[in-house]
Amino acid sequence: MSQAVDLDRSWTFFDASGTKYWSGVLITGQTRFIYNAEASATIAAGEAVIASAATTSWPHWDRAASSEPVKGWQSGVRVAAVASVAYIGVALENIPAGKEGRVGGRGYQVSAKSLTAASLTSNTVGAAATGSATAGSLDAVATEILQGRTLGIVLMPAGVTIPSQSGSLVYIGVDVNPH
Repeated sequence: MSQAVDLDRSWTFFDASGTKYWSGVLITGQTRFIYNAEASATIAAGEAVIASAATTSWPHWDRAASSEPVKGWQSGVRVAAVASVAYIGVALENIPAGKEGRVGGRGYQVSAKSLTAASLTSNTVGAAATGSATAGSLDAVATEILQGRTLGIVLMPAGVTIPSQSGSLVYIGVDVNPH
């Protein structure tokens, strides 16, 4: 069974007056299982995750004829620097060190841990969500920076209050689209 089976979702979009302007099926929200390669730290739910090249194993298809089964896995660690690269997505659950857990990848729209609202470089819709020097926390900058250093686009600034829910000063809403 393909993982894509779980990605098809029926969507209908309406304008502000309630008029339907599109209905159909979209593929959204790629959930990935990631091995936490942190030495001892848990990747907390909501923290941005980047690839760990040192501990990721890609399948070796040239070994398919051997007695060793073809296997591979992707490892990740928390974002920990302004210059962090190779974003995978946002942890959907706490992932203890040395364990595997779910990460919301491309297509997810999710709350992600950030610097406090007052500390964000650009706390605005449309800002680029990128790394910060605080482990696990994102910053938001007005314009996209270097290739590979962006988790996605901010859809909900930190501190915004919506009906029946007060805004969080340490989470931003992100449309996950690593590039």
